[in-house]
Amino acid sequence: MRQGRPIALGSVSLWGRILAREQGYRAQYAYPYELFVIGGDERIARELRARYFVDVSLL
Repeated sequence: MRQGRPIALGSVSLWGRILAREQGYRAQYAYPYELFVIGGDERIARELRARYFVDVSLL
């Protein structure tokens, strides 16, 4: 992680063609289900909520 840059992690909903691999999944379509922001502030959380219409938690 670069100092001063927040990181967003989360869960996504997958659909369409989905491939399961050893290192994770690849999907034809994906959309965030929930997000967790490390090193961010409430402004970033608000922007993510407005853009993706999902729950965003600050860690």
